[in-house]
Amino acid sequence: MKQYKENSYQSIQVQRLIVFSMYSIIKNSEECTFERLVKECFTLFPRKFGFYRYPEWPDSLRLDRQLRTLRTKGWIIGGAETIFSLTRFGEKIAKDTGKILLGKKVPPRVSKKNLLRDEKLN
Repeated sequence: MKQYKENSYQSIQVQRLIVFSMYSIIKNSEECTFERLVKECFTLFPRKFGFYRYPEWPDSLRLDRQLRTLRTKGWIIGGAETIFSLTRFGEKIAKDTGKILLGKKVPPRVSKKNLLRDEKLN
């Protein structure tokens, strides 16, 4: 499992990092449970998801509110009691975040409305 350098993810929103971590778990054919997600976020991005006073330990509260917001935005479905999965829009955000982490340019923002429209056309 890859740990990204702090300067590659420090300016990326926590919500995007969470969605990218979900994508990473799902891409490896694993179930994205809350515990697994905490581990993935901390492993990939330790400075963003560790305790301030004890940076060697993951802080699960960093995900709590963010996960509710991600559900409201329509990026994810599921919950801590079940498993999480990405919506099509969430998967697009995760892939774009991966490009940002690799230092590649990301195309202009795609709105959820346009993505849903394109899905209906196909």
